[in-house]
Amino acid sequence: MDVIEQKAFMPEGINISEKLTGFHKNFTSSVLPENGSYGITRIDKGNGLEVLRGKADTGHPFIEYYQDGKITMRRENLGNHQLLKTSYDDAGNPYLRTFTEAGKNTNYELAANANITKGNFSATTDAYGRTISTKVTDIRLKDGGYHSVSKLRDKFYLEGDEVGHGVPNQFGGPASKENTFAQAMEVNRGTGSKVRQVERIAAQLKQEGHTVDYEMRANYNGTKTSRPTSFEPHITMDGKEYALPEDLKKIYNTSKETTVQKALINAKERFGTANEVGLKSGVVAAGLTCAMSCVDNISACINGEISGEEAAIEIVKDTTIAGGVAYGTAFVSMAVSESMKGSSKVLLQRVGNSCLPAAAATFAVDSADSIIDYAKGEIDGGELLYELGDSASSVAGGFAGAKAGAAVGTVIAPGVGTAAGTVVGGVVGTVVASEAYVTAVEAGTEGAKFLADKAEALAKDTVEFVKENLPEEINEVKSAFNDFAKSCNLPFIV
Repeated sequence: MDVIEQKAFMPEGINISEKLTGFHKNFTSSVLPENGSYGITRIDKGNGLEVLRGKADTGHPFIEYYQDGKITMRRENLGNHQLLKTSYDDAGNPYLRTFTEAGKNTNYELAANANITKGNFSATTDAYGRTISTKVTDIRLKDGGYHSVSKLRDKFYLEGDEVGHGVPNQFGGPASKENTFAQAMEVNRGTGSKVRQVERIAAQLKQEGHTVDYEMRANYNGTKTSRPTSFEPHITMDGKEYALPEDLKKIYNTSKETTVQKALINAKERFGTANEVGLKSGVVAAGLTCAMSCVDNISACINGEISGEEAAIEIVKDTTIAGGVAYGTAFVSMAVSESMKGSSKVLLQRVGNSCLPAAAATFAVDSADSIIDYAKGEIDGGELLYELGDSASSVAGGFAGAKAGAAVGTVIAPGVGTAAGTVVGGVVGTVVASEAYVTAVEAGTEGAKFLADKAEALAKDTVEFVKENLPEEINEVKSAFNDFAKSCNLPFIV
């Protein structure tokens, strides 16, 4: 009897679905099938609103909402007190999934690379599901009607951040995830808010009878955060771009907009993603390009032709482009840098003290340290920018527009206005190329000789320049380079 009972409750091999289908075919019911299945119920709510109830393939009950035949929302009970809501735009495309657990913990997921349209409002997301643009065409001004958006906060909000609209409520912007950003309080509201200033301009133009479109674009640093680093508002008046004041064209998502902070943000927006998703490439391409870029841009900086920020940005950009390598990729190893640090400093100080004013010599040491830290991957492009800019300010007391070359030239010798930059660039370039060469040898990288040749060429060019412009210092400079090459086992003498 035990065996018979066990077999009676063990239906191995029975296809329940087939049995139910056969049962349905012979079952007389007033319930009509929906797409061949029973259990679907449609409810007409009037005014074009229709509700559909049923069960998903997983067995989870769901409710779908339709307006004039177009789906607008779907709710599904996932079990264990978990609910999934999917929102659809006017084209019927799902663009937002909202997960709620136990009625309190909510997680929002915007679709990647989505173009969302809801009436005259539209939004665009990037490959990481972050809103990069919100826009409303032909704005309509409305009064009041505040809708709370605080529930839309997520883990990327910083202390003091508020949930800010891309398109404001008064222009018809929805209180939904695709139209909200984490914004510093000073950016989101207050008398000094630049966002509010732009909104007031748009509202005023509308009140004057113009057709006005309003757009807010968002920029990010890298791929791992959904908190924008800056915003770029755009107003179109009667079909033409409205010229916003210069200080409102880009609004930084910080309570303070100092020169250095803005430069840092710009660099991180420009190179952050490349750092995270860029492919690691050969140390030869990166080291060679960085060495050459150091010579050109450090020289231009110390000569007052470009600012410290611009020099750093160009070095980062050049190195990033080389072989597809991302900034932060370590093309100078920690071990090599540590073993050569003393010799590098001695070279910089000996050459600097022999033919440069104190400020320029200090800049040479500081810039080399910063660039090597960058080459080791210890600091990113934004930090390199900050450090080089800070060092540059010590040379001429400021960033952009400071004619450091003129100041330095008067200290060295009459008529030698560009000597400082050329010497500093050449020495720093030699150091970077040499450390990259030793790293390449250590790593067994094919073609390391090219880096040795470049280090030698940079050293010789610097020596020749000093010979022509500061001949009384040539022996000291030449000796400094040769001692450096010998102490670091470099295959050249000058």
